[in-house]
Amino acid sequence: MNCSPQATPLTCSWFFLFLPVFGVACATATVNTTVSAPSIVDVQTVMTLVTELASPTFQGRLPGTEGSQKARDYLVKKFQDAGLEPVPARGYRQRFAEGVNIMGWLPGWGPMADQVIVVGAHYDHLGTKDGALFPGANDNASGVAAMIAAVHALKEALPSPRRSLLVVAFDAEEQGLLGSKHFAKLPPVARRRLAAAIILDMVGTPAHSQWGDLLLVFGAEKSPELELLSNRIQSPDGLKVVRGGIHLMENTPFGSMTLSDYGPFRDAGIPFAMLTSGMNAVYHTPNDTPSAVSPSLLAGSATWLQRYLTTLLTHPSRPTFDRDRVDLISDVREIAELLSITQQAVGDALARAKSTLGKRLKAYYSFF
Repeated sequence: MNCSPQATPLTCSWFFLFLPVFGVACATATVNTTVSAPSIVDVQTVMTLVTELASPTFQGRLPGTEGSQKARDYLVKKFQDAGLEPVPARGYRQRFAEGVNIMGWLPGWGPMADQVIVVGAHYDHLGTKDGALFPGANDNASGVAAMIAAVHALKEALPSPRRSLLVVAFDAEEQGLLGSKHFAKLPPVARRRLAAAIILDMVGTPAHSQWGDLLLVFGAEKSPELELLSNRIQSPDGLKVVRGGIHLMENTPFGSMTLSDYGPFRDAGIPFAMLTSGMNAVYHTPNDTPSAVSPSLLAGSATWLQRYLTTLLTHPSRPTFDRDRVDLISDVREIAELLSITQQAVGDALARAKSTLGKRLKAYYSFF
């Protein structure tokens, strides 16, 4: 995630800052009742990917370093293990001045094979500072791990997709979305073929403890088709999915900010959706380690992504894009859902505290 250097985790977006506070006072809201289904992404598999990417071996994955080079080689191998082919006439690497994007290709078949769905997550992070390693487990080893795990599951569920899939691990996101900007400006396939882009950034650590395993989906409202299809995806057991307008995420104390790699695709007029679990207390600190990642949230997010990609790769209608489209009714509904989740969590915590206090008082008076 790319925020102002002066921003703290909770001030990068008003959306993340105030919702837990408002939630305590919220009295009415409707919780999404989308039918859930078991997760098909193995927790151990996806956590192993995070642990390996965040290990000292890759030295924080700062662009231009030996650790970044090792990370690139690692990702090419993982893309190959997932059954991804090199992009035709381009290979697995897209080089640019500040770094290297890693790419993989899953060809479609039939009349829609010319259309390409992009799924991307940046793999770079901050390296080391003053001798301290910044592992970047959630930011953004989690996004890369979820993406690779989703592709593994996708290959099993959909051996022959209709549309083609282009998987990208972007470099130099922390330096200003440089990898995704280069990709969107000079895509390895004709730009007209890019039907949609799904971006993952920080999908493993809950933004707030009250929210639990919660995945936020922003930006799909700019495409009626992407929004409709995202609303139809079954959520894995235990995962809450909330959808909202991208402006909710971008409204910060520093003004409106493009916070991740979805920006260059929006600028190019390509339909997009941004998946994240939100800002959190370990953002851009040495404490962003695998222990801060929720295995169930990460596996659930990867499973949801796999189902979304499966739908996008097979749905007959190509997504359209309306840069100015805002779904205010949906925004109100989804904010109310977050408030309800927060209120319920706070209520549960108060009930537990009341029960504990009652037991202690009872034990105390029974002593006398």
